[in-house]
Amino acid sequence: MGITGYHVLLSDFDAWHCVLTNGFLAVDEDEWDAFYRGELEMTKEQSWERIFDFESLKKEPWWEDTELYLQGVTGKVDISCVRKVRTFVAKGTSI
Repeated sequence: MGITGYHVLLSDFDAWHCVLTNGFLAVDEDEWDAFYRGELEMTKEQSWERIFDFESLKKEPWWEDTELYLQGVTGKVDISCVRKVRTFVAKGTSI
């Protein structure tokens, strides 16, 4: 692919799963407990913004010793950006 970084949105793979499972992205156990007791001003959706702030995420207790796995997405790939095409078939599957 010949896509510039400007057109790619990066997020942390593991943190993204909090969004996928419709969960709150807590930074530590106290915040997790406070959210589910209804004691936080922060909404679940606001916590999801953290998946894009890698430096802040790495400073938090639940994430500081975790390696971040970045993934990138783009909304559109113009055919002129495609440099090579390969067929991939996972083991144990057939086409």
